[in-house]
Amino acid sequence: MRAYPRALNRVIIFAVALVLLAAGVSLIAAAALPLAAKQWEATGSAIEQWWTSTSRQSVVLGQDFSWMSILLVALGIIATILLLGIVFNQGGGRAHNLRDPYADERGQTRLTTGFLSDLVSQQVAQNRWIHSVSASSYLIRKQPVIALDFITFKGASPDEVARDAHELVSDLDQILGKQHPVYVHIKTNWQSNVSTRKRVK
Repeated sequence: MRAYPRALNRVIIFAVALVLLAAGVSLIAAAALPLAAKQWEATGSAIEQWWTSTSRQSVVLGQDFSWMSILLVALGIIATILLLGIVFNQGGGRAHNLRDPYADERGQTRLTTGFLSDLVSQQVAQNRWIHSVSASSYLIRKQPVIALDFITFKGASPDEVARDAHELVSDLDQILGKQHPVYVHIKTNWQSNVSTRKRVK
């Protein structure tokens, strides 16, 4: 839920967890305790009687349904729309453009995350220490932050990799025309361990 403020995320998670916990405890109690089961039945009967009475008192003139039914359907639709909005905004933390588009007599130029990923991959194509690098970007406080994931060869020198990573970040600053916050993650994996490229002895 990166697209939402941290406080709102915690409130939503806490509310959902509390509802699920209460429902789970109630169901377990109803299944295990006869007294709780009777209370469930009594509560259900009371709700059913209230709904029947209220529906009869709010019947639409000339129709077979009540205003309560319309209200219930409307609330269900609103809740569904809100939930769908939350779901489809989960990836909203990603940034697709690293800077605002600018235009001149030759057209419009956009610096996208895809361009950045291709660029850094070409920059390390012949590096003896780095197997590959991928780039992504996220919106943090409405500002794009670049994440670089370096995969090194087994036995690579940490100092050399860190120096190459620093040079790559400096090159990106010049290309982008602005210093962006950069998160650098360096690791090895099985692909680099079995690669045929020359490694450190």
